[in-house]
Amino acid sequence: MEFGPEDLLEFGRYYLPSLICSLVACVVIFMASMLPTRFRPSSGFRRIFGVCLVPLPPVCWLIYFIVTSDLTYTLVLLGSESSAVAERTYVNRLRKQVNTLDAAVRLAVNKHQEPNVRFYASCLIADMLVTNDGAMTEAVFKKVENAEEIQTEFFDGNRLTDGFYVPGHAQVHLPVRDIVERRLRALRSTTR
Repeated sequence: MEFGPEDLLEFGRYYLPSLICSLVACVVIFMASMLPTRFRPSSGFRRIFGVCLVPLPPVCWLIYFIVTSDLTYTLVLLGSESSAVAERTYVNRLRKQVNTLDAAVRLAVNKHQEPNVRFYASCLIADMLVTNDGAMTEAVFKKVENAEEIQTEFFDGNRLTDGFYVPGHAQVHLPVRDIVERRLRALRSTTR
């Protein structure tokens, strides 16, 4: 996969705040464990216990990083400047990692996600709904009804963006429901 310097910076942006918080927690724990010994020299047990707790925040951060880095890597690549990378990431990674309809809906309606990630999550919802009945589709439409509009930032087109974006023209600004409906219609018309 192509993983450029901009993508690496974006990947680091996801984890830098939590890493800084864990390091600050280490310093606070260390300082808190040293203060009782300064005022009460007989509290050696507290100092030893406090010093043993110092590595706990970085260990927790490392576990958090290991658990979430694969999906974060996928989300960063979906927002890549290369539309080919985003399409390959959608096909090879996102469809495998986000394997439930609820997870795809949460990703599509999350206003803190990048617009392109929300767009591809909306496409994934349509891909999952193409074989489902109308009741399931209506339930999903109710969940995405009030989602914030997606203002995409495409640099180029691919097979997923074909029905929505023409390179060199204005960017797509659509609600999640519209993207799901349009992709669902396109998928159903090609399967007939």
